[in-house]
Amino acid sequence: MRVVLQNALLEKQIQELNYQLEDDQRSYEAALNDRDAAIRKMREECQALMVELQMLLDTKQTLDAEIAIYRKMLEGEENRAGLKQLVEQVVKTHAITQETDTGTSICTENCRVA
Repeated sequence: MRVVLQNALLEKQIQELNYQLEDDQRSYEAALNDRDAAIRKMREECQALMVELQMLLDTKQTLDAEIAIYRKMLEGEENRAGLKQLVEQVVKTHAITQETDTGTSICTENCRVA
């Protein structure tokens, strides 16, 4: 009789251990599912950040190109203004030199014939 009781007790322990094993397996699978869901979410967020970063880089490149264009335009204006000043100086210098050489003044388009 003692063996029968011991056997019944051992079978009950086996059944409890099986229930505990099943609970542990469910908990483990739930933890794995949660982890997989978190990984998917992080990947989606990472992809969204990559798309946003690419858009920002594209915008930056566009703005850099615009800045370069405006910089060239400003340099052109500066060069044109500088060139205009240089031409005016050369014309004035040339006019003064001619005036002293010939003793006459150079008439521009605003001069009137008397």
